[in-house]
Amino acid sequence: MVCDDLMVNFESVRDHAWQSYVSTIDESLPLKMVQKELIEHKSEIYDLVYFYGRPKDTSLVIDELMHNYKERYPGKRVIRMKARDITTIMCEKIIHNIFGPILTEHELSRCDLFVLEFLDTVAGYLATEEHLYGMLDWLLEHHIQIVITGNMRIADMKKLAPRIRAQIDGGISCLVR
Repeated sequence: MVCDDLMVNFESVRDHAWQSYVSTIDESLPLKMVQKELIEHKSEIYDLVYFYGRPKDTSLVIDELMHNYKERYPGKRVIRMKARDITTIMCEKIIHNIFGPILTEHELSRCDLFVLEFLDTVAGYLATEEHLYGMLDWLLEHHIQIVITGNMRIADMKKLAPRIRAQIDGGISCLVR
């Protein structure tokens, strides 16, 4: 794994849960390069991490991250979902005439770590992107740690709405090889 892009979210607070997240990866071999980069840039705090590469590789990294996180912080709440699930949930709500966000602010506020996999699967779906933007905006505003995966660099995801790309560019992007 190589960190090829380090961008700082200066609105983050220093004592944020990110420090806890970093400590979950210290025994994780595939994440050693990320840890090395973070140690070198320890004055910078990231609310959002974007892993990109082959879906199989990014899924393995997320599985390992989830295992380490849950083992070390058993009381912490994690929301893990695939990006395409946003579309599925949205369609189900429309069918049943239920209007509102995919996840409520109450559900999101009880979350310590939000993991969204396969971002590229929703690029170009405007209604899904609108819900995603709202969720990411709320999570970032409340300094809840976000981890996202995709199959390409965020800059290369041309179909994805520019404002979502800008949100993700506020974090750290890591290539998984």
